[in-house]
Amino acid sequence: MRRDTLFEDEAARMSGERRSRAAAIKERTDLARVAGWLGAAFVRSPKGAGEGGHIACPASGCAAKARVSLDLSHYLCRSCGAAGDVIAYVRQAQGTGFSAACDEIERRAATPRDTATHDLFGGA
Repeated sequence: MRRDTLFEDEAARMSGERRSRAAAIKERTDLARVAGWLGAAFVRSPKGAGEGGHIACPASGCAAKARVSLDLSHYLCRSCGAAGDVIAYVRQAQGTGFSAACDEIERRAATPRDTATHDLFGGA
């Protein structure tokens, strides 16, 4: 089954409230920032490389094996094949469910320290 079909199936199963919550989180939070919160370094790809960068895979733990899309919204591990968006990244990294991952992202996104002293990519 293709990855885009998996994401469409997951979206179809979500209730309207969960779907709008997930959409809001994805719209205002990128993988580079979330990876920084979780202690994983984000390495930006050179211009013209066709991808946004690399991060550690949350499933296999391989350093810088997960490719990040240009818009920093999805990842795909070159080693184990794990893939997803910012919510899936937190779910796999912390072993939590959908609601707990959303709560964690919302909590961290609302922390003044993160928005005041960290740049878009989670650096100090």
